[in-house]
Amino acid sequence: MLGPIRKEVARQIGMEGIPVVASASHDTASAVAGIPMEGEDALWLSSGTWSIMGLERKDPIRTPQAFAARCCNELGVEDTVRFLKNIAGLWLIQECKRQWTLDGESISYGEMAKLAEAAPSFTAFIDPDDPIFAAPGEMPSKIQAWCERTGQAVPKDKGTILRVASESLALKYRVVFENFCALSGKRFEKLHAGGGGIQNAFLAQATADALGMEVIAGPIEATSCGNIVVQMIATGHLPDLAAGRHLIRDSFEFQNYAPHDGAEWQAAYERFKAFIGR
Repeated sequence: MLGPIRKEVARQIGMEGIPVVASASHDTASAVAGIPMEGEDALWLSSGTWSIMGLERKDPIRTPQAFAARCCNELGVEDTVRFLKNIAGLWLIQECKRQWTLDGESISYGEMAKLAEAAPSFTAFIDPDDPIFAAPGEMPSKIQAWCERTGQAVPKDKGTILRVASESLALKYRVVFENFCALSGKRFEKLHAGGGGIQNAFLAQATADALGMEVIAGPIEATSCGNIVVQMIATGHLPDLAAGRHLIRDSFEFQNYAPHDGAEWQAAYERFKAFIGR
């Protein structure tokens, strides 16, 4: 709690007595606060235009191996540490949609998800974090070019392009997950995912399949929820973050995704690692 708005400012805007609360520092911190996890070293995913996967810990991981894996430690709510890794996210899908719209082929996200689900699986892979995909524009062509350059079958239609992007993103999550297990010395039983990206049910299921674990998705507005909870703690309406997360858990619907097709995804993971040089 930083105190009330200054009187001269309050008079100008007609909001006297409004307290100013410092939230959880930025949107990712608020998103993590807004995902109802339990226990230490909980595995989480903030899913949106970009993906951020991490662990909520009491202590940082400051090893040369963590540095080499390009992971980082950030401070969180109530003296927690977010040990995390930035990954590409729905940017790939969003840019495909934008390009097709520019080409005069308007398509909704719902239609895109149906096309991806109907397309054949594991026809090719891309590295979602390759710098070629970072800049906007011509995303479908970039995906096709990456597949051609690496000697794979080139996806021709929208559904196959989207499926290649989605499966590759889920498999990249697996790479990061395996790094977390090695760096922390722990295994995990579930992934807590929040943010707008969890509305993509096909990707959420693919993530569960790729990781071989349950994905608990929700809330969509994790950042807003975390921001509100921190304000409620600061103003005395909640005792702590655990109570805030309990409130969030009781206030929203969550979707659970159980893994399946384990052998197929494991084989795909081994192929994927070869293509991205891991």
